[in-house]
Amino acid sequence: MQPTTIKLFLVKGSPTGLRTAEIPNWTGKAIAGPRSDLDDFLDREELRSPVFIF
Repeated sequence: MQPTTIKLFLVKGSPTGLRTAEIPNWTGKAIAGPRSDLDDFLDREELRSPVFIF
């Protein structure tokens, strides 16, 4: 396995809030956050295309 970079984006500027993660040369994007940010999570542009949520 080779080392890679993960790009984190803190949507509200806080590591405990809504955040996204991307890996270069990978088409997916991870989105995580607390339940209190569920409305903001569901409004994300990324969710307007086919997604897998777990």
